Amino acid sequence: MALAKKNTLRSEQKMFEPVSEVVLLVKSFYERSADGGNGGLPTIYNFLQEFEIHLNCMEVSEIMGLVCLLKKFPNLNALCLKDYEEELQPEGKLTKTNLETLNSDAMSCLAQLKKLKLVLATHCDETLDIIEFFLLNAGVLDEFFIKIGSLQNQEEKSKVAERLDSFPKASPEAKIIFS
Repeated sequence: MALAKKNTLRSEQKMFEPVSEVVLLVKSFYERSADGGNGGLPTIYNFLQEFEIHLNCMEVSEIMGLVCLLKKFPNLNALCLKDYEEELQPEGKLTKTNLETLNSDAMSCLAQLKKLKLVLATHCDETLDIIEFFLLNAGVLDEFFIKIGSLQNQEEKSKVAERLDSFPKASPEAKIIFS
């Protein structure tokens, strides 16, 4: 039985390697997942515990696609999101309303997440909205590492840190580590 699990894990890892590097998958994953579609990934990756992805965290279709993608990783313990700054069309910009519509899906796909690392290029109100979204939906989160590249002076960092401390958390154990 252990050998079968080991072989399954290896084959899942091999199948997943190219997918983890295809950023464009996330852009259309949400649309292809609508109405019960599999978003292009026919397999559930039960053994995947850590995942890193680079995407534009302020782009609504990418965050919606990410939530759909994470449903394929039911045992994910650690997630690293690295933002890349890209100019957005006004209709593509993430809003708090977009995030609220994702809350029910997000709770299920973030259910096992214990560590989250979010590296953001810039700071804006939407940046804080995405942080709050993860805090509200990751029910067993232990550590949330946040780095915002555009915050340079200590006064700005202190204001953001104070605001982060005021956010409600689904996990009472969640520690925010901000730099």
